[in-house]
Amino acid sequence: MVMKKFILLSFFSLVYLRASAQHRDSMLEDSILYWITWVPPKPWKPLTADGRTLTVGQKAEMYKLVDWMMQSYHPVGGVGSFKSVLNVRTSSDFKDYRPHSYYLDFRVWDVSYDKRDANGNFTAVSETYKKFPVGFNQLPSNPIEFLNGPQVCYFTWQAQDDKSRLAANDPYKHADPKISATCAPFIVRNRAVILAPNNQLPFHRVTVGEFLDACESALPYALGVAKAHKDPKYQDGMEADYARYRTWIRKWKHVYAGKLDQPATVVDDPVTLSGTFDADVDPFRKLAETASYEIWKMNPDVFEKAKQDKPLFITFTIPFWTRADGIQKYELYQALTQNVNYHYIYDYFFDPVKVKGKVYKPADEPGMLKRLSSYKGKLPDGTRVGMATGSSNRPSITKASTKPAPGLLLDDNFTSAPVGRMPVGWYVRSVGQPSSIQTIQEFDGNWLRLGSNATFPTTLPTLLPENFTLDLDVVTVSDFAGRTGGQLLIHFSNGTGYSVNGDEVLRPDRITLDLKLIAGSDADRLAASNFRGGIELEMHEAGGANSERNREGLYLKKPLPDFTSRRTKIHVTLELKGGQCAVFINNKKVVDPTELKLSYDSNCRRCGLSAGKPFSLLNFRNVDNTGADFPVYIGNVKLIKK
Repeated sequence: MVMKKFILLSFFSLVYLRASAQHRDSMLEDSILYWITWVPPKPWKPLTADGRTLTVGQKAEMYKLVDWMMQSYHPVGGVGSFKSVLNVRTSSDFKDYRPHSYYLDFRVWDVSYDKRDANGNFTAVSETYKKFPVGFNQLPSNPIEFLNGPQVCYFTWQAQDDKSRLAANDPYKHADPKISATCAPFIVRNRAVILAPNNQLPFHRVTVGEFLDACESALPYALGVAKAHKDPKYQDGMEADYARYRTWIRKWKHVYAGKLDQPATVVDDPVTLSGTFDADVDPFRKLAETASYEIWKMNPDVFEKAKQDKPLFITFTIPFWTRADGIQKYELYQALTQNVNYHYIYDYFFDPVKVKGKVYKPADEPGMLKRLSSYKGKLPDGTRVGMATGSSNRPSITKASTKPAPGLLLDDNFTSAPVGRMPVGWYVRSVGQPSSIQTIQEFDGNWLRLGSNATFPTTLPTLLPENFTLDLDVVTVSDFAGRTGGQLLIHFSNGTGYSVNGDEVLRPDRITLDLKLIAGSDADRLAASNFRGGIELEMHEAGGANSERNREGLYLKKPLPDFTSRRTKIHVTLELKGGQCAVFINNKKVVDPTELKLSYDSNCRRCGLSAGKPFSLLNFRNVDNTGADFPVYIGNVKLIKK
């Protein structure tokens, strides 16, 4: 029996710790974090691999771009990293004849309170990265290896999106082909922005005729490479295979005799002899909802010029994400499309006279700072966000937070972020009808319009004090036609935390307190007939003393004439002391603990919860099923330890 109790205790402890960790981690999703890798100090050393060298001069140019990226993208809900990579290819039987190229492997990673270094800084959670590389002289796709040789490089490039051919569930179906106005002046193709002198790339399209001629001419070379790398016992029939490839290549020359001068587009990537010419399947056919690939060839002068310190062209890969994909991904997309200063970068590399004596600044820097100010943390200049009051139409920021009054655990008038955005320091689930900061014509200040999901402050301690006061203003819409309007639910519990979706994680020995405020029709109040507005208080404690006929709980329902379609604003105070709850509306006591009833309307015994069992969670939500018609707002929220 002792062992069984120990196992159960261990299990519930594990569940509690795990849920608590999930809760804390979910609080990070709207936090401005940082980069965890930085440009290394000089002296830099060249990087050599497979006969290629990334020079110190090339590294210097790459590191400039790293600095500019770090000024333009400030990771939210994750940490950023980069590393410089020299492109080499060692896994193929064919020699790598691509021009000299290299790239910056930029990534953003998820974070967790369980993944921190010795100094308490967040580190990357493995296998959670999202890549947004920047390539220098890098091929857009795969080389056609059996065609390539010294000073010769054929390659494929996915055709520009044809939206009509994308599958209905393709995430890029609704993406802007030019990405954004910031990107549009440059070469934009397949979610990539390419910078090149005068928007002219150093490669050209290949015709059907040239492609087929090159494939046939390359057969002896490809056969020799295959024989050199195959076990002799597998070489029988290899001559016949290559003879068959030749037959199919010649067939397609005949079939396309009248179209040999047209640009070549194939359905295979990568292009191989065995995959492209081993059957009676047209390599140039078009398939519905399948990408196609154009055939391109590098200009001959690229091979020497690519070894210079400055690149011939630069490719920024931009993953397409929306708000529905989460804050971390959406903020990255916004930064890459709105704030990377492609004009400055273009001029620096390809028209340097224009930026001589000028320093890099992000594009639309005011817009970037405004967007970042809706998150938690510090702006690029060290300004801390969301810590002071200010105009209702713009975010309030200050260099340092003021010291809170003694016992003040929460004090929010929702001026920490712009109207229409979610408040700083609160969790707002984006699905359903989300909560957001709004203004109300009849009342001053900012208000949090509550959605249908639980919304909760993320800055409270792990355990709330045993004795406290919750103070707030509540507003509903005026002149609603039905018998009830907005309905606010204030919920306390001893839950272990929230899941990544914002759902409360319950405990077996759960303790809860629910206060529900319902606005009623003012006409019903005046007529003293069937008035539905009211206040409802419900308290539960597993195994508690307040049980009647095996049903546990404390309950109270009474009319609330101060909250109606005409009396749309009330001031609410909830006091919890020694497990007993009192409620005041407009500074008038409307609920006394002794009024609470048991499940079958008997008088309460303890008239409260057990002392010494504090709550850990507090959340708010609009529980009216027609929340779009009957909104409810909260403002000037304070939680004070007593």
